[in-house]
Amino acid sequence: MTEPLNRDQNGLESDTCGPHSEDQHQLHGHQSCLDWSTRNNFYLRGIRTLSKFTMIEKLLDVKFKSEGEQGLEEYMSAQKVGFMLRKIAKNLTLYETLTKEGDTYTYSFESTFKNHKMVFKLGESFVDHGVDGRDMKTTFFVEGDALIATQENIKEGDVPSRIERRLRPDGKLEAKFISTPTDTTCIRVFAPVTKK
Repeated sequence: MTEPLNRDQNGLESDTCGPHSEDQHQLHGHQSCLDWSTRNNFYLRGIRTLSKFTMIEKLLDVKFKSEGEQGLEEYMSAQKVGFMLRKIAKNLTLYETLTKEGDTYTYSFESTFKNHKMVFKLGESFVDHGVDGRDMKTTFFVEGDALIATQENIKEGDVPSRIERRLRPDGKLEAKFISTPTDTTCIRVFAPVTKK
């Protein structure tokens, strides 16, 4: 028995099968059906790649200034940051800027206390020598609409963390800091100041 042909949006007969599972594609045996699946998979992968780089492009060369925080004291306590450093950090105005040269990114952090830079490639781990004196295995990658940084402890007793940066609809940068073992969270908001 011949399988009926599908109809397109104009009601005309078509030999394309449209979206269904890979098993159904194989069952139908339509080359056009298999071609549709392949094209669709390439399309979806392309969209994900485009979204990833579009998100990063929006962060590039913009200096952001801290303007508010929630839960910073609790987060730093969970991270075992010392009392004096916690007090200094709470009163600091921070600036951060992401730049790119080739496939290498540089995250620059500025404050009246200490400046700091992270140089990295997406998905490649490196050792970050933090302003608090800790050495952490750090990896940046994109996940959905966020630029993620994970920090794993090298020295016993240091605390791992995860930082998620997202651009809000109002153009401000929201950074979510998570102390991994206890899930203690801090939210910091940064406003765009200048674009290089």
